[in-house]
Amino acid sequence: MAVISALLVVAAVTMIVASLLQRQDTFLRAVQAAQTRAQAQAVLEAGLGLARQLLREDSRRQAATRADGDWAAPIIDTRLQPSGRDIAFVGRLEDEQGKFNLRNLVFEGRLHPDGVEELLRLCALVGVAPEVGVAIAQRMLDSQPGAASGAVLPAPRSLEELAGVAGVDAAALARLRRHVTVLPRVTLVNVNTASAEVIAARVPGMSLEQARAMVAQRDAGLWFVNQGDFANRLASASGAGQAAGADTSNNASGNASNNARGDTPVAAPQAPRVAVASGWFTLTGAARLGGAILPLKALLARASDGASRIVWSREGA
Repeated sequence: MAVISALLVVAAVTMIVASLLQRQDTFLRAVQAAQTRAQAQAVLEAGLGLARQLLREDSRRQAATRADGDWAAPIIDTRLQPSGRDIAFVGRLEDEQGKFNLRNLVFEGRLHPDGVEELLRLCALVGVAPEVGVAIAQRMLDSQPGAASGAVLPAPRSLEELAGVAGVDAAALARLRRHVTVLPRVTLVNVNTASAEVIAARVPGMSLEQARAMVAQRDAGLWFVNQGDFANRLASASGAGQAAGADTSNNASGNASNNARGDTPVAAPQAPRVAVASGWFTLTGAARLGGAILPLKALLARASDGASRIVWSREGA
């Protein structure tokens, strides 16, 4: 009997010890996870600080925001890396003013006709149905106080937040993602970083071919210095196109024959208001600690003096 009692006591003690060890192991894992997350957040903060520093230095170096600026290079920060441990921040800044801003669709609680037409032109250029553009415009309107729908929805902060809008599918958002953004306020398009599709949509009457030629010239080193520079090049591109159209017409057998073939005069687009510098950027990156990765996405606003602030940030994005 004594032996059995002793065995029971030993078994009970063993179970208690095993339970304590398991709890201790769980506690240690939780502490380790908390320490790792704290370290990752410190690395993310360092990455954000480096991104803001790059934007400040870029603003001091040149007035225009160009795609060849230092801000556009990949950000790799290993300053917090201790001996023997793999810790780093890797990320990249993206100019959001090189895109069509959905905030431009609404003005004083109403849809802005010019903004809607610009979005529809962009949709056509990237192969998205016009119904998608209309649905997006309505969603932006529904987030405005005093909207006719009566229901004020939260204003979207990113294109991804439009995924639940009726009539807007994932394929359409994927096509628009490179060319469209959502910013807190109305902005002008920076023609130094905008795609050919965005520029062609911005300028009524401008063909995608004309925009691509202009972008190719820009990316070869002829960056726009101001609004007037863009207007002058637009006029030159239009004049060259009209001259080419005139040569084609002179070589043809007559206007009637040209019209029968579908030849049309080249449009002479008017220069809209644009920008050559940017004040809005997204930082997409991640902190890496050994095998652990903590993603980050943040919107940064840069003031005219070069100082930038964090508008919003999402960890684990």
